[in-house]
Amino acid sequence: MKLACADDTQVVAEASDANNCRAAAATIVVGRPDLVETAVSNPPAAARPGTSFTVTDTVRNQGTLTASGSTIHYYLSADAQKSPDDRLLTGSRSVPALAPGAASTQTGNVTIPSATPPGTYFVLACADDTNLVVESDEGNNCLASAGAVTVALPDLVQQTVSSSGGPFRRGTAFTVSDTVLNDSRVGTPSSATTRYYLSTDNVRNTGDILLTGARTVPILAPSASSSASIAVTIPSATLPGTYILLACADDTKLVAESTEANNCRASGTAVVVAP
Repeated sequence: MKLACADDTQVVAEASDANNCRAAAATIVVGRPDLVETAVSNPPAAARPGTSFTVTDTVRNQGTLTASGSTIHYYLSADAQKSPDDRLLTGSRSVPALAPGAASTQTGNVTIPSATPPGTYFVLACADDTNLVVESDEGNNCLASAGAVTVALPDLVQQTVSSSGGPFRRGTAFTVSDTVLNDSRVGTPSSATTRYYLSTDNVRNTGDILLTGARTVPILAPSASSSASIAVTIPSATLPGTYILLACADDTKLVAESTEANNCRASGTAVVVAP
């Protein structure tokens, strides 16, 4: 309520000082806006770095004055609380001016930064994240999703490899059969190449002999596998002897994986190379 007060500094001696003030007919509301996130949707159960998903959120002005236009940002948070180590997602949304009690709901796409470490995260929606609106409470702008997303990488595992043992002459072909598994909660982003080697032990190293012939493993969904048989050729310069056959998934390193240590597997049958 607004008051107008005559001789408010008490300079004039008056018969009565009790009638110096009068109230305006209209009242004035003194307060501020207060933007609060009231709902945010759950992320997918699992996702790769660099991929996108949709977020739906609702922001409400629970203050006493109209809030001007503002911006919502979204984060990945390990503990569901806004902190400096949260990962800012690519993608934001603009919120129009909101009268007291008004709300805005919208769905949009956000993208996980490619450098995000594997882990489990909640999604935070943070109203007025650029701090353009002066609010009565700046501590209630963020809300975490109830569900979490596991950020993970694919993991191509060479499950099996087999062939007949020969003997085979140098420069001739033989058939290899193998199976590759994506042992992950997320799919592979692209196809991969499996290549085959002759090795004097069961460990992939620079001294192994690359066989001519490779196969393309298609994009694999989580826990999916690919099996195939392919003809491979022994290089003519290969020294006669007994070798271990290796099959190595994603041997050209096109797929970023959670571990690169399980991509090769040795056959249980030795390959004899004849003169």
